[in-house]
Amino acid sequence: MALFNRRPVMAFNSNRPHEIGVIRHYFARFYFWLAGWQVVGDIPNDKKIVVLAIYHTSNWDGWNMVMTSWIVRTPIRWMVKVEWTRFP
Repeated sequence: MALFNRRPVMAFNSNRPHEIGVIRHYFARFYFWLAGWQVVGDIPNDKKIVVLAIYHTSNWDGWNMVMTSWIVRTPIRWMVKVEWTRFP
């Protein structure tokens, strides 16, 4: 499971095939480096997994989710409430 951590150790390791390009991967690593964060841990090698990102404290949580998927080089799909898809 990918976790956010402020430790200066990058311990991500996965045997999953890379589906996200190298440029996005390094951009996301640079983004987290600027923010003082790193993704550590491992994700399962299963074909499909479900990750829940609930109890958001800010709208930055969504951006951090996208950046994390770029770091682990795995595409993501997500759902949002209908209120987020309508123009006010």
